[in-house]
Amino acid sequence: MCESMCPETEILERIEFKQVNRFEMSLDPITNVLSPDPLKMIKRFTRLSGETQTKTQDIRSIKALTKTCEYIFKTLIPTQISLHGKSIFGDIYLFIFDRTKSIRQDVIRQNFKTENQLQTENFEDFLLVVNIYSQIIRFYIISSHLLRSAPTQIFDRTLNYNEIYSSLNSIHIFYKSILKNKNSTLEMKKGYIEFIEYSILLELVKSNAYSTNRLTLGHSINTFLNEISEISGNDQISNSPTIKVQLVIKY
Repeated sequence: MCESMCPETEILERIEFKQVNRFEMSLDPITNVLSPDPLKMIKRFTRLSGETQTKTQDIRSIKALTKTCEYIFKTLIPTQISLHGKSIFGDIYLFIFDRTKSIRQDVIRQNFKTENQLQTENFEDFLLVVNIYSQIIRFYIISSHLLRSAPTQIFDRTLNYNEIYSSLNSIHIFYKSILKNKNSTLEMKKGYIEFIEYSILLELVKSNAYSTNRLTLGHSINTFLNEISEISGNDQISNSPTIKVQLVIKY
């Protein structure tokens, strides 16, 4: 498997055909010109057809994907905002939107979407996957706020919501698998509830945008609330004021 942020074959190909994003470049100290930096290159998203054969060496391991997320969210974004201010966020969003889709694609290629795959020996990998998806979902949500007034060519609200929805569906599966394991903890329950609450908020947003039937909306939200109650048990670990306010306003 690939243990870097971008497979070597893609690095060579994109450099040759001049398909390197500016966020994957560094300033050459000699020429003072931006040049491709293989250490900054991140595998881009490629839509696969049914006949496409994925080479094992082109799929990043869970540890490599974890390292990629850490670089994106702890180094790339803070550095770019520090250098150029918040106005750079729209440009960097488009880059990260593509690269996070590629990250999720590599996770799915390793069959992490199946509950039966979780065994004691790869429990830690499931936790890493949850952490990867957690960061990505929060990025999509923050972007929907920061770029709410941006033009469509920079921020497509519908596409962004679709990615939130898809990512939330996946993280629900991951967490359900984790919580069935004997090694699960109270903190993991709290983590899952955070994303169930995001799902409730997303349902409320969708209902405003598409005038969802109140009965249908109520059924969806009650399903999520029942799940929170089941997970919480007697622990009372969910007390989100945001959710309560939204539900009061809606109903």
